[in-house]
Amino acid sequence: MDMTTDTAIAHPSLTQTPATRRQHTLTAILGECGVSVVLALISFIPRIMLASQLDMVTDERTYITAGKFYVPLLAHLNLTADGWNYNYEHPAFVKLLIGISLFINSYTGQRLSELFAARLPIVITGTFLVLAVYWLGRGPFGHVVAFFAALGLAVSPWMAYFSAIAYLDMTMVTLITIAYLLLWPALRRPRLYLLAGVFAGVAIASKYPAYLVLPGMVLFIAYYVMAIRPRLSVEQRSPLPWRYWGAGTVLMGVSLFLADPSIWRQPASLLIHSLRFNLHHAKYGHLMFMAGQSSDYAQHWAIIYILFVKISAFVTLPALFFIVFALLRLLRFHMRKPDVTFPTTRLWRSASSRSQAQVTPMQHPPESEAHLADIASTAFLLIWLLTSLCTFSLLTIVVGTHYALPLVPPLVITGVLGLVTMLGYRRSMLMRAPGTLSDEQATSHDKQVKPGIGLQLRALIPLALIAIALFVPPVVGLTTIYAADGYTSEFFRGEDAIVQVQYPAYREASLWLIAHTHSTGRIGMIAVIGSLQPDIYGQSWFRYNPDINGRLHFSEVTPDAHKLPYDYLIWPMNIVQRGYAIPDAWRTHIVHTITGGGTIYCFILARDPTTIVT
Repeated sequence: MDMTTDTAIAHPSLTQTPATRRQHTLTAILGECGVSVVLALISFIPRIMLASQLDMVTDERTYITAGKFYVPLLAHLNLTADGWNYNYEHPAFVKLLIGISLFINSYTGQRLSELFAARLPIVITGTFLVLAVYWLGRGPFGHVVAFFAALGLAVSPWMAYFSAIAYLDMTMVTLITIAYLLLWPALRRPRLYLLAGVFAGVAIASKYPAYLVLPGMVLFIAYYVMAIRPRLSVEQRSPLPWRYWGAGTVLMGVSLFLADPSIWRQPASLLIHSLRFNLHHAKYGHLMFMAGQSSDYAQHWAIIYILFVKISAFVTLPALFFIVFALLRLLRFHMRKPDVTFPTTRLWRSASSRSQAQVTPMQHPPESEAHLADIASTAFLLIWLLTSLCTFSLLTIVVGTHYALPLVPPLVITGVLGLVTMLGYRRSMLMRAPGTLSDEQATSHDKQVKPGIGLQLRALIPLALIAIALFVPPVVGLTTIYAADGYTSEFFRGEDAIVQVQYPAYREASLWLIAHTHSTGRIGMIAVIGSLQPDIYGQSWFRYNPDINGRLHFSEVTPDAHKLPYDYLIWPMNIVQRGYAIPDAWRTHIVHTITGGGTIYCFILARDPTTIVT
């Protein structure tokens, strides 16, 4: 199996004229633009819809407040103000994006709600992740694999949810994914190491755990230099790009510094201070819920558990198959004695140059070139996935499933390759230019074979099966599971029993109470202290839900309050998961639950259930 291209070798009897080649090149460009537009729309639509309907999630208020502080301070170059100390434990880049979006929205007359405007940069970066996987994934994995991987990311309910709320994670995932994928074209264009360093630095300036991908980046470069490069002929070995590696590392630090103005005053001490906060946080833990139990720490296997919960089995099972298949393939490759008599053609030629190569009927494509590129691309993906699994498993304070998001792109690509391998799709089965022959046809000398579309039609069968496996289950989840956060894979049913529920659904519960009660009443909203009430900066849940208060009076109450003098309570499932069970006196008074699929988001309790109008 060759994952590097989806093109074929041209037959000499069907050589195209320069005008025909230009026309085909223009057609290919237009086709790529069309595919990109389709992927962008498939990705953007569910994200923008979720961003417009989801209630405020707890940490969003913190990041929005920080964005409001940072932008005016940066605009006036006031780098000594106390405002930079707000939410110092997380870097500033994403919060600056949120603040800029809020400023533009305010400058244009508040055409969007404040919460929606704050989420818009995340919607854009989440959509761009899909396009980046397609654009940059074509080189190492081929057009077909890159397209289906991008499609899987576009319709994933898990990815859509965290691309629709004002959290830091999706921007970090997008930037670090781009940084890693840039390593492949950098093998033949070393200047791209500089760009990879910039993206890696800005990713760390989005959220510090992005640095956990760096070991994989270093390991792949080392693997290529020590395992692939020695097998090339002397003519093929370009000098090691030491200066680009060094410059890329420097640019990573520079871009981290530039993208995080909150540390400009005292870069070293403030960065160390922030990292110490994270280490302190890790040392003392964070109350969370995983695998049916509440605890302060997650086990190291929690990262794998989350992936199996939140990603369809039609991705995870083929990914497991391909990991085993690829490891055995790499083992066999490295046990074989190296052959240094390879042709002197460049190893990393573009797909278009390969498709235009001309050979005589008795010549064969240089198998060693394609084989080396295929082995390198296999290692490229496995190193990305397996090193990320190892490093992110060190995060034992997995408060929510978003801690595992950086592993989704390599896992989905691996799953697509697993499906491709199991269903027998091969290079050139579909993506063959008009007037060309497949590899089998071009090298057949015993009988005359006319070029046609039979092989292309046969390729539609595995591709259709891959499309169904990747597209149908998550789309069913997106369209049937309210708020998308409650999506679980085919192995599980109901996220509230297995992993931390992120979505609190206070707004949905409040609207239900307004619709099903007719008298006045006091409503207690169970929450972590200070997460709903206005803070000293005026940010609150009530600010983003101005239509709620009326005849019903809503107020925040902590889950460990000794007295609950309320007519109704809204008790989120994530509060229950963290060990704050519904009091016995109220447990039999549950009148409604807000759910998404089989997941309970919150309970609605009434002191007197007879006041509820059915």
